[in-house]
Amino acid sequence: MKAGERALRRSANYEAVDHFQNALAIAERLPEGPARQEEVLEATLKLAEALSAAGRLSDSVAQYKLTAQLAREAGDTKAFIRSALGFDAAQFLSAKPLAESVQLLTEAMGKIDPNDQRLRCQLLSRLARAYSYIGDSKNSAKCNKEGVNLARRLGDKTSLFELSVLPFLTPTPVKSVAEANDRTARIDELKRLSAGINDDDARGRALALDVYVSTELGNRARADRAVDGLEELGTLRQRLNILWLARHAQAMMAILDGRFTTAEALAGEARSLGRQTHGAEVEGVYGMQMFTIRREQNRLTEIAPVMKHFIEENPDETTWLPGFALVAADLGYRDAAQRRLSELARIGFAMPLDAKRSASLSFISEVAVSLGDTEAAQTIYDLMLVYKEMTITAGVATVCFGAASRYLGMLSAALGDFEKAAEHFEHALEMNAASGSRPWLAHAQAEYSNLLLKIGSRKAIARAMSLSEQAWATAAELDMVRLKKRLQPTLH
Repeated sequence: MKAGERALRRSANYEAVDHFQNALAIAERLPEGPARQEEVLEATLKLAEALSAAGRLSDSVAQYKLTAQLAREAGDTKAFIRSALGFDAAQFLSAKPLAESVQLLTEAMGKIDPNDQRLRCQLLSRLARAYSYIGDSKNSAKCNKEGVNLARRLGDKTSLFELSVLPFLTPTPVKSVAEANDRTARIDELKRLSAGINDDDARGRALALDVYVSTELGNRARADRAVDGLEELGTLRQRLNILWLARHAQAMMAILDGRFTTAEALAGEARSLGRQTHGAEVEGVYGMQMFTIRREQNRLTEIAPVMKHFIEENPDETTWLPGFALVAADLGYRDAAQRRLSELARIGFAMPLDAKRSASLSFISEVAVSLGDTEAAQTIYDLMLVYKEMTITAGVATVCFGAASRYLGMLSAALGDFEKAAEHFEHALEMNAASGSRPWLAHAQAEYSNLLLKIGSRKAIARAMSLSEQAWATAAELDMVRLKKRLQPTLH
């Protein structure tokens, strides 16, 4: 165990968990009766809150479910509402489905005093979020509108923060500099709101969203500052869940730099921290980061069985199909890759509008190009075009694959539109260089070089050789085995 984790285990948050576990044990030994019922309920609630504060979210969720039932049995409305709000917060931070949150929050709404506008506002903000997550946009919009008006009238910064986060829950592309500036300004407002309330999770989420938005917009300096802010907050406030976010965000940045050994170590640390707070939920983040690292090291055979396991465990889930198709294509299993691509094509490459969408499209764009499937390439190009001014970023802080324009250039080249492909590649070179995305800059140089060689003019060939040499230098320095293998025929 690392020194930092040992310190966290001795922290006030963990001492609070021990304290309320002891308090609960004492309460449970009291004689049966109303006094025992009241003491057990309060001790269980305090334990749930302490577990949440310590970042042990899965344990906290279980305790809040228990306290909600105990509160029902005791007819204790205040305790039930505390349970519903606590359950929803822990469930949300655990990235778990929020259908149960809707049920508990709706039940709580039916129990509150009609004149308690502050509590109504708080519940509305949570319901707006929960409805949004289960895809009920109509009820989400209704709760959001009423909640915003009420929060502003009451000066309720906490509820206003929760409601202001909602637009970021469904990722949307930016189409202009003005839209990018507006998105950054809204993140700044979220950070100001979170600074005005005494809530570590709110501050952590505002910083995490800053990492995500800044990375998507290619603003590396701002993203780095937000990552540092997460690390500082998690350490200062002794919050494992915030440290987990910070650590896997650091791994993402290390991948952007091409520091793959460091990135692997950070991903491992994040996984260790995350298992204490989110349980098995962290495996997806770890798997995506290791997939990215191993692919650049030309070691995909090591993670192929893991990808196969995900597919077999969830046969109706399309989340991992793009990655599995890419692994198959990279390893030379063209028939398997084509089957997966065709499965996705049959549903029009329909994918959830979530934080993984652009990454999934980037995976299948490489598959379509590799297989020479121009019909799929055209469809994917049309779907990806909305990201042309952005990077391909998966998850809030999981992995960034650099400029989306690199993939658009590859697709355009496969479709025979060399002029459009060149425009996309020029943008990719500029954006990847500006954001310090060294591996993806090298890949863009290599792909652009291939295009220029096909164009074949003396000027194009000279530029192609220069780009290949630059890509080779980076690949050699960062030990990007896969890219070196691809570049060898061009340079030798």
